[in-house]
Amino acid sequence: MNNIFWKRYPTLRDLHCVEMKDRVQSKVMAETREATPETLVSYFHAASRRFWRQVGGAYPESVATPMTVHETTDPYRSRKRSKPLG
Repeated sequence: MNNIFWKRYPTLRDLHCVEMKDRVQSKVMAETREATPETLVSYFHAASRRFWRQVGGAYPESVATPMTVHETTDPYRSRKRSKPLG
């Protein structure tokens, strides 16, 4: 981290990150306990917009993109071997 970062975000002595994470996580769990997948997406989109308003930035509108699907490889399948040179 450089000096510009620390001037913008000074050290907070009484900040307890794990306790804060636990409080926020409990709040989110309580608010989304019976939520459907669509409701969860809406909840987190709204939370993201609130965050961007609070930090003074514009919400970065994005285009919906399909999720990336990674195909798993069967560990027991033999791999194709290339022919030796020569």
